Amino acid sequence: MGKTAKRNQNKDSKPASAATDSASLEEELERAEIAIRNSQFKVNSIHKQWKTYLQRLSYMVLLISIHQMRSPTTACLKDAKQFNQVLEARTLDGDDMTLITGKKVVLLVLADSMVHLLAICMAACLSFFLIQQQPPPDPSLSPAAQQEQMTIQAQTQAVFANPRYLLSNACIPPMLALYFGHQKKQSDASVSSCLEPHLLVAAGVTPEPRERSLPIVLVFHVIVTACIWFMDMQQNQVYDNVKKLHTLRSELSTAQTQAKSKKKQ
Repeated sequence: MGKTAKRNQNKDSKPASAATDSASLEEELERAEIAIRNSQFKVNSIHKQWKTYLQRLSYMVLLISIHQMRSPTTACLKDAKQFNQVLEARTLDGDDMTLITGKKVVLLVLADSMVHLLAICMAACLSFFLIQQQPPPDPSLSPAAQQEQMTIQAQTQAVFANPRYLLSNACIPPMLALYFGHQKKQSDASVSSCLEPHLLVAAGVTPEPRERSLPIVLVFHVIVTACIWFMDMQQNQVYDNVKKLHTLRSELSTAQTQAKSKKKQ
């Protein structure tokens, strides 16, 4: 009689122990959920601050890029004006010795300042790119949001496929080619001007000094790329944790359902 009572007591204690373990797991999942939510909130807050700073910095870079264009543009205009003044004062022989028209001056300025025009275009693209990129909302851990969480990884990987970012990338090769081409031309001719050297020599025109520095937007592009990549990496880690939590919760729910069905049988 005593043995039978002990067996019944052991049988009753097993479901109670299983229920306790299940409740303990639920508590651990709740704690993990709270930790992930807090982590996601902190990550989003930090990323929002970073992107705000980058946006403000992009406006400054845009203004600096416009300022960098000022020196070669002004020098080219002065060279053309000085050449026309000399040509009007005396008659020069040669097929090329004609007054530089306003249209040709515009073309000369654009050709000579193309590096900085590309830099301005690149800075504008990065600025619009940063304005568009906003931190994603806090992940919902409800069952209805599980499908959305599954697609977040693919969405974050498409950040660098943004047309504005790709357009800024497309500006880099021609910008560098033109910049180093101007540098080589300046070192070979010992003078830097948008006019041909033989015209300057024939007219006796001394070209205006100009400063052609490396576009600062190239450095800013590297900074933006590194920051966005790092922020995406952190977001992906948070989303992976969310996905693992959903998987664990789903497996626990399935195990509990199976245990209840076996108990009924």
